Amino acid sequence: MLKQTSTVPGSHTLLPIVALILQKFGGKATKNQIVFAVMSYCNLPYESYDKAHNETGWAGTYLRKIGFFKDSKRGEWVLKDDYMNKSFEELKKISYRLYDERLGRI
Repeated sequence: MLKQTSTVPGSHTLLPIVALILQKFGGKATKNQIVFAVMSYCNLPYESYDKAHNETGWAGTYLRKIGFFKDSKRGEWVLKDDYMNKSFEELKKISYRLYDERLGRI
């Protein structure tokens, strides 16, 4: 069994993780579904929910701004088809590069 950690990854670190999680949900999920999946993926205790919710929300905002999401109804995150079959390493490389190019921070 993996040891639980209370350290929630920052929004930048979560970019490829959120994209990967959306792949596993078939490309579409609500923010809450993604937050709980992030907590499971990162092995976080429930006490970390508020921080995980905040950081995941920012990751979603950044993914939307760099073009990873399709337009969708409120509260639903939909991954563009271009990113549905990418590996974690590809998602990481692409998301970090686009983040740097379009938002100017890393």
